[in-house]
Amino acid sequence: MENIRHKVLLIEDDEVDRVAFKRLVEKEVLLYDYSLAGSVSEAKKILSSETFEAIIIDYNLGDGTAFDIFNLVNGTPFVIVTGAGDEEIAVKAMKAGAYDYLIKDVNRNYLKVLPLVIEKAILNKKRENHLKLLSYAIMSINDSIYFTDMENRILFVNNAFYKTYGYDAEDIIGKHCNIFLEDDSSNDDLRNNSSETDKGVWRGETYHKHKNGILFPIYLSRSIIIDEDEKELGIVNIVRDITEKKAIEQRLEYMAHFDDLTGLPNRVLFYDRLDKSLARAKRDNLLFAILFLDLDKFKVVNDTFGHNVGDLLLRITAKRLSNCIREADTVARLGGDEFAIILTTINEPQNAAGVIQRIIACMGNPFHIKKDAECTIGISIGITIYPFDGDDADTLIKNADTAMYNAKVNGNGYRFYNSDMNTAAFRRFTIENKLREAIKQKEFLLYYQPQVDIVTSKIVGIEALIWWQPPDHELLSPDKFISIAEESELIIPISEWAIHTACSQNKTWQNAGISPIPVTINISSRQFKQQNLTEIITQLLHETGLDPHFLEIEITESILMHDEEFAIAKLEAFAAKGISLSIDGFGTGYSSIKYLKCFPIHKLKIDKSFVDDITTNHNNRAISEAIITMAHSLQLKVIAEGVKTVEQLKILRSLGCDEIQGYLFSEPLPAEKLTDILVKGCFANAIQEKADN
Repeated sequence: MENIRHKVLLIEDDEVDRVAFKRLVEKEVLLYDYSLAGSVSEAKKILSSETFEAIIIDYNLGDGTAFDIFNLVNGTPFVIVTGAGDEEIAVKAMKAGAYDYLIKDVNRNYLKVLPLVIEKAILNKKRENHLKLLSYAIMSINDSIYFTDMENRILFVNNAFYKTYGYDAEDIIGKHCNIFLEDDSSNDDLRNNSSETDKGVWRGETYHKHKNGILFPIYLSRSIIIDEDEKELGIVNIVRDITEKKAIEQRLEYMAHFDDLTGLPNRVLFYDRLDKSLARAKRDNLLFAILFLDLDKFKVVNDTFGHNVGDLLLRITAKRLSNCIREADTVARLGGDEFAIILTTINEPQNAAGVIQRIIACMGNPFHIKKDAECTIGISIGITIYPFDGDDADTLIKNADTAMYNAKVNGNGYRFYNSDMNTAAFRRFTIENKLREAIKQKEFLLYYQPQVDIVTSKIVGIEALIWWQPPDHELLSPDKFISIAEESELIIPISEWAIHTACSQNKTWQNAGISPIPVTINISSRQFKQQNLTEIITQLLHETGLDPHFLEIEITESILMHDEEFAIAKLEAFAAKGISLSIDGFGTGYSSIKYLKCFPIHKLKIDKSFVDDITTNHNNRAISEAIITMAHSLQLKVIAEGVKTVEQLKILRSLGCDEIQGYLFSEPLPAEKLTDILVKGCFANAIQEKADN
């Protein structure tokens, strides 16, 4: 390692002393780069352009004294040499900042100790600079730092401390650091370590008290300060305010376990509480229930009024469900409009029924969703009971979900699980898989049902219906599989095949000389959402050669409310192509005159549920009459489906209905069987005569 040389200035007016200094440097091989000045003026000149690590100044100089130079040393350590031996001068020099003073003697013995004094002065200055730098660093650190003695009395704090704790220096210096601790047991670990600092370092998260008395979270590191002689000097405490970190952690913890929209436990926390309920029930031989809940027609409301209203509906639902259960129970939102409830410690399965009745009654109250607007929705509930319906979480949840689906399908509000439901669920699963294979194997058929002018019995249209012929099963009508196809989105490829086939068949009939009439195809909501649906149908028309005027698209009224702007744009695109549009099942949903005025609709279809009892149910007859009157006022035609009897025909005719379809005229038929009927163009006069009588 290279030896360090020191730059030294000797200010001495005695030539003999200057020579003696030179000899000392040479004799002792001192690593000095030294300069010499013989007067105050000469020293001032040198100091104006150079700096030194140490300066030796003779007190009496030819043109002044050492005091004339003190203001020029600029913090450099200096030693006073005086031959006067005057202690008053020495004290004055020390007060002026001298590191030390030496007394000259006749033999110049002071030179023997001079190198050691210079070395210590330089070292002391370095330490002083180091401490100053360290002090600046400590004062500028963002973390709070305070030093205490071994009795935990505060000796020093940095600038960040004042900001973090709110104290002034006079408030805190000399106080015991327990001033930061709460009087309760929340800081026991820290209190113990504060009083047993001889055990060494302590690090960890705890709480400190602000001057205003408010606790805040910190990360504290306490360490004992030990000098080179292993003497304990005190304790340094480094404090980081982790309020923001804790807030983020709490937020992340909340997001991980609670639903942000409703504030209810989410799926993760639900499963955690379910596991705890299972463990307790197994240990103490208890019963508990799981409820799976799904809002009825929530999607229709959400699509009709927008997602903001849908979110409001979910928040209201969460509050209502929470008010229906005990504090020990859990209600969670699993996602979408699905909720789940754990009813802990029930005495018998029927205890759950009381809670369910409260939920159904509460949910039956109208929801105020907008100013001067409210809606009513139902709820479907599936219930499983531990241990009768399963002894593990997955089984209980699966069976509750199955029971809920069964309740929704059957429209009876709630269902307790039974093993037969798994059979139905397995059947749905099996049908879905078989549908996938049916698409590949082209197992679908189109049957056609005539649509008839109610006055003339003339065939004015044909509805194409999708039937399924599995190789190992009898022919299946649409009601046996279409809903499953829609749930699984298999309806899209099936419908595209149906549109192509129906258009192709209609073109074949026209080519055979049969009078052109439109063929009607039902479009599902999933298919309607396709961005390129217009292009797809246009391409199918092009491939089959059918004029667009002879294709009618039939949609349900709920589709119109999914996204009003989207629906208008889509339907106007169809209308621009010349394709007719009709609404299926009108009167069963949420349609209004507003929607009918907005959309380019040509025809309304009265739902079969109204037609079935139109001869005996006054309300159904009144609704049908209202639909017909409203439609005609908007220049729309009306068709009634499911007409089976002459009595129904008579009433519909008296109400002014334009068209009908149903078994009274013809059941759905394969194309080849319908051809002969289409050639005639109308049905037998016998039916007409019965209607006239």
